[in-house]
Amino acid sequence: MGSSPFKAQLEQLINLNPDLNLKYPGRWLAVKLLEGDERLRTETQKCQANQVLAQASQSINHLINILGDELEAIIAERRYGFISGLLKEVVSRRSSLEERLTISDKIDRVVTNRFLGLPLFLLAGLSGR
Repeated sequence: MGSSPFKAQLEQLINLNPDLNLKYPGRWLAVKLLEGDERLRTETQKCQANQVLAQASQSINHLINILGDELEAIIAERRYGFISGLLKEVVSRRSSLEERLTISDKIDRVVTNRFLGLPLFLLAGLSGR
């Protein structure tokens, strides 16, 4: 979900509640509540953290109104955007096929060649005697 003011406000409220703070990391719980996780909403109710739930609901409604999409679509879009950016930073691709071929691949190309393969196989067999 990135670093949003909604998550930060929610995380701050969670950290003020000792029952929630001892059970779950504040940032993780804030994200899960913004995702609409029902199990954790129930857990939060048990800890009598009504202010946390109210802030989560208010933040969810605000995000939906601003971004104009369903909550699941907003979350998925943000996650895929984060993953895409991370992949661009981490994964490097070589541009040509020749650069990607290892020495073993190059030997395989010669030995398995339809014209050179059989003569090389026979030559290797005769030299082994």
